[in-house]
Amino acid sequence: MKIKKKILLTVSVLILPILFLSACNDSKTEVNIYSTTDMHSHFPDSLKNYLSTIDRDKSLLIDCGDMTDIQTQDDSQWSSGVKEYGYLTEFNGRVVEKVSEPSVGIPPIGKNMADEKYDMATLGNHEFYTTPDKFKELIDSFNKAGLPLMSANTFFTKEFAKTKADQRVSDPYLIKNIHTDDGDIKIAIIAVTTNTINDEEPFKDGKVVLDENVYIQNDPYFKGKVYMTDIVEESIKISKEVKEKENPDMIILAAHTGEQPKKPRHSGNRIQELAKKVPNIDLIVAGHTHTFIDEHEYEGPNGKKVIVTQGGNHAKGITKTTVNFEKKKDKWAVSSLTSKAEKFKANKNDIEDDAFVPDTPEKMKRINFQEIDKAQYLKMKKKKPNILLDIVVISDKKITLPKDLDIELRNEYETPKDNQYLYYLYTKDYSTAKKIMEKYDIYTKDRVSENKEIR
Repeated sequence: MKIKKKILLTVSVLILPILFLSACNDSKTEVNIYSTTDMHSHFPDSLKNYLSTIDRDKSLLIDCGDMTDIQTQDDSQWSSGVKEYGYLTEFNGRVVEKVSEPSVGIPPIGKNMADEKYDMATLGNHEFYTTPDKFKELIDSFNKAGLPLMSANTFFTKEFAKTKADQRVSDPYLIKNIHTDDGDIKIAIIAVTTNTINDEEPFKDGKVVLDENVYIQNDPYFKGKVYMTDIVEESIKISKEVKEKENPDMIILAAHTGEQPKKPRHSGNRIQELAKKVPNIDLIVAGHTHTFIDEHEYEGPNGKKVIVTQGGNHAKGITKTTVNFEKKKDKWAVSSLTSKAEKFKANKNDIEDDAFVPDTPEKMKRINFQEIDKAQYLKMKKKKPNILLDIVVISDKKITLPKDLDIELRNEYETPKDNQYLYYLYTKDYSTAKKIMEKYDIYTKDRVSENKEIR
């Protein structure tokens, strides 16, 4: 009996360290993934205050696109190069003052994001609302600020890029390593963008009719310069590539596309397809539809669980996905994840926390906007000799502007589909501006005609 007890004791002594070491090898840790989307140039204090509270050593911060747009004062000034004083009462125009060259360097929202150490941002459809050259400059400006602006399914043609072959506008994915005492956690982020950049597709007899003009490669300004591949097909391709090349512990798809259509006729929202068809994905952070999604669960390829979350719009909130990792046999793996879309309390005194359009007298006063008539403009001009009238002529036909008038053509756009031609003009002379608008602008001509009939 004594011999048996000695043997049992010896075995126990030998096994206990093995069990202890085994338990030590099964490490666990938590990482948080934060995402914003569709900020449209808004970066309010509520977002800044929230970001100041998060642990950046154990987290990632990403944006899902449409961060730029002319919806705040600073972004409007950056994109136009002018300071705005107000709208004209008599015709479509503004009183402005030139302060810089338009759209130079990184936009204010990009600087905000870089300052807050965003890890990456996805291109949204609004980032394409410019010229191809300015589009490329925008991507470059974000990259120079240390903030990759990405889209795996968007390409420059070799002719535009002046390269031997077509090339992506960015790397297809980003690898981020989260440091822990038990080894780094490797996370891959793939960025993709909705294919429908322009107008929605029209309804005909109750069915959607494919309109090829929705694709960026068919846009008259981008044709032959920029194109996109199918968002689902490219996501499948890149997810397989990143799994094979990098073997990350987690893959996130940062997709500027929505779960459900914004309108019944809009086919650009394909989150459900992405969740069900793209292999290896753990989490999809979505955008484009301006909605909040806490956590929607899908079954991906081979039965893999995929979580979808979305953070609203205009920086009114943020998503937080808590990911629990467990390390077994020297490899980290996702053991669980939960998502929550957190909404911020609006602050009416923060002009970044409200729509830029000055639709109430109180809001106009808050952002120093006013309605300006001829007498007020002439009075302002005496104090500020550099102010200009910025007018937009919308014509139903091409026009040739008179050479004998003191006007500067700063931009023009042609939209044959809508039979409209837009001319953006500067002039210092109020009478010249009025004469141009009454002669060429279809809306001003109509109003003048109606007033004559009333008289």
